[in-house]
Amino acid sequence: MATKQGKTVPSIVFILEYTLPQSGKTLTFKEYVDYMQRKEATSMESEQTDSTEIEKLNIEVTEDDYQGYLKRRELYFEGREELLKSDDVDDAFLDTIAEVVPEQTFSFKEYVEYMNRTYATKMSEDEITDERTPLFNETYNNAPKSEVQKIKGKLDQAYQNGSPMWKGVLSFDNDFLAKEGLYDKEKQTVNQELLKEAVRSAMPDILGREGIQGSAFWWGDIHHNTDNIHIHIGISEIESNRSKIFYAPRQQWEYKGHFSQKTMKAMKSKVYNQLLSADHKTRLVLEQQKIANLRTDLLSGSTQKELMEDPKHQLAQFYLQQVYNHLPENTKWRYGSNAVNMQQSKFFLKKFMENYFKNDGKDLYKQFQEANINLLKEYENAYQAVEKNRAYEKMRKVDGKEVHTTAFTKGSQLSVALEKRMKELEERIGNQILRYLRDHPPKEESNIANFSKGNQERILAVFPNAVAVHQKKSWEKQGYQIKPDAKPVPLLLNVGKDEDGMPRFEEVDYYELSQVQLVAPKKPSASQILQMDEEDIIDYIEFLKQYNPEDEGIKAELGAYKYALKLKGLEQQEKLLQQGLSNLSKVNPLASDQGFVNCKIKDFQERLTLIRLQKVPNFALNEQQIAQKHELSKKYKSVVQIPINEVTQKYLQQRLLELNQEEKLAEQVQDEGVFQLLLPSMEKNAYLEFIDLQKQILKTKARICDNNDTLKVIDDSKLRAENGRLFNELKKLYAKIEGREFEEQFQGGRFFHQEAKMSVSQSYSQKELIQSLTKKKLPTNLSTNYLRGLVLALNAGKNRNYESLMAKIRSDKHEEDEEKREERREGRSR
Repeated sequence: MATKQGKTVPSIVFILEYTLPQSGKTLTFKEYVDYMQRKEATSMESEQTDSTEIEKLNIEVTEDDYQGYLKRRELYFEGREELLKSDDVDDAFLDTIAEVVPEQTFSFKEYVEYMNRTYATKMSEDEITDERTPLFNETYNNAPKSEVQKIKGKLDQAYQNGSPMWKGVLSFDNDFLAKEGLYDKEKQTVNQELLKEAVRSAMPDILGREGIQGSAFWWGDIHHNTDNIHIHIGISEIESNRSKIFYAPRQQWEYKGHFSQKTMKAMKSKVYNQLLSADHKTRLVLEQQKIANLRTDLLSGSTQKELMEDPKHQLAQFYLQQVYNHLPENTKWRYGSNAVNMQQSKFFLKKFMENYFKNDGKDLYKQFQEANINLLKEYENAYQAVEKNRAYEKMRKVDGKEVHTTAFTKGSQLSVALEKRMKELEERIGNQILRYLRDHPPKEESNIANFSKGNQERILAVFPNAVAVHQKKSWEKQGYQIKPDAKPVPLLLNVGKDEDGMPRFEEVDYYELSQVQLVAPKKPSASQILQMDEEDIIDYIEFLKQYNPEDEGIKAELGAYKYALKLKGLEQQEKLLQQGLSNLSKVNPLASDQGFVNCKIKDFQERLTLIRLQKVPNFALNEQQIAQKHELSKKYKSVVQIPINEVTQKYLQQRLLELNQEEKLAEQVQDEGVFQLLLPSMEKNAYLEFIDLQKQILKTKARICDNNDTLKVIDDSKLRAENGRLFNELKKLYAKIEGREFEEQFQGGRFFHQEAKMSVSQSYSQKELIQSLTKKKLPTNLSTNYLRGLVLALNAGKNRNYESLMAKIRSDKHEEDEEKREERREGRSR
């Protein structure tokens, strides 16, 4: 693709227009007015307009309107009105074509007359003979005059029979032809034989696409100027096989003239590929073979034994198990299916492929993308325009009628074409995995090794090939049902200690896999679901919500994924709290700050205790642990989330006491670096404001709670009005505190600030620390020395270095404050 006058020029452009022999009735002025009246009435009837309104119509048709009609009719029979532009030409290009390819401006009759007088004079002097002409067709490169006469005779018959004639122009960028060795820039000559052969090879397919391969005849001629080589192509039929349409303005049935845009694009593609040099073709063939090989490797890799069986690929195996568990019975499995009963399996298939492309297939997938981009760029450069918003004519059918509109080019479609290829790859891998699952159903994970040696012997004595055993309740939770004739295997389980402190065992019934049958999609365990990323769990929960919430299988599965999401959030909260506790425990604070640091250490320790209790089901906790879990949950429940009816005066006073104590300790803090150990961007004033907002929300909720208690006894309109005002106030307070609450920061396992993510699994690195300290506004401007000291101390990772760090922070801060005060004094003295 070349660039000329600031525009990219495709290697090949193709335009096509058609004309018909002039026939049919030309409407008189009165007939034209009547026609327009009927047309308007028909339009209004289609819009369900009242019939009386139609009768009142008095459509004004001027003489200018009628002259416009006559002009359009004249233009039509000159072939100019029915121009089929591909999406990469503009009016300036068409003007050039009209100048260098005069045939494009002729009517059908003029074209026939032109053939006799012109073709014999267009060859160079050394080429002129009595027999040869520049015209070529499917048989001749330089048709003899006798062949030209035959074509003219066929055109005469086509004209008499009212058949269409198509006039096309292929225009080539000379730089492209030169690159492929077809054009000599110095001599300005082109290899006409290869150009003609390219057109000749393309024509059968083009005519076949339009259904006229058996009835059409065609001919061509090469034109050239200093900028471009053009090939004119004429097509017609003696007896047309095209369907007919009735065109009201001309009051006649006429043959369909338009070729489809797909045909237009196919013409460019066929000719382009024919003209490529041997080296160029070889390179493209190799590139296509490379893509095919990469696709094959990706396909085979997606079902490799290691991926399917190796324990290190548990997430991939979990996805495949879920695909299989949700597949419908007694139907063909197809990735492209839009059937409702395939959608859950498709969800997990996509997750499996995402995981595969990110991990085992990562390198192959990247190479496949790059190879496709390179190949698509080659073709895009060949015959696509990359300018956006260039106008072109577009044809479509509405209710069987052709409608012509102006459309605009979208520019480069590389990303669209690439996405299509990636989706094709996805579909092929999806179908391959479905075939694999049909032939190799996933095996139930064995749990026999989890039992004691004695219990293993009891199991294997009854089931020598045992795979997995569970209690009845456990099987049912997974979607299985015990078979009617199944006899359990009694195993000895430790159920606690007796009065003497000795282990106490009881016999518990277990069933083996062969004794159960699947009656509902198998529900995965929380530990299996936790392998998924948080966002993927959330995606699946949202996906399940589109199904019937009363469906027992959907309800159970939704509950399992919500529970896993809760555990995921608790795990992430736990890591954050552990890191925060680690940071606080390393601090050697000022005496004024010690109380606040101790307060937050206790806070974090209690929150960690709560999380550990929340991760254990209540049935596995003793009464003391359940009571502790309840108290801590109440203490650390978000002031936003706590229900109004729980904010009693007793609860309010207890929470206010705790918040006032924390506020008092926070006010005493002199080193604001302490607050930044809680959040890298935290400031003292912001922290105090946060405490105050919590108190305001609790007080507002307590007043509403008291009013509600009173309203249960008496109906007081003043109290109801006050509650309305308090609710509005509560909304405003929520807006202020949004995103600042500690509980909200952890809500649903989501991180509250980007900086907090950095501290989940490790201490701050040098880069992360500087980012966290400079990303948002801090209480003071930090000097380079300050940051350098901070980084050095943190990199050391020792408590004593951390203490040195805090001392250095305070020292540097003090020095910087003194320097600023001195500068201000000097400024005032001046």
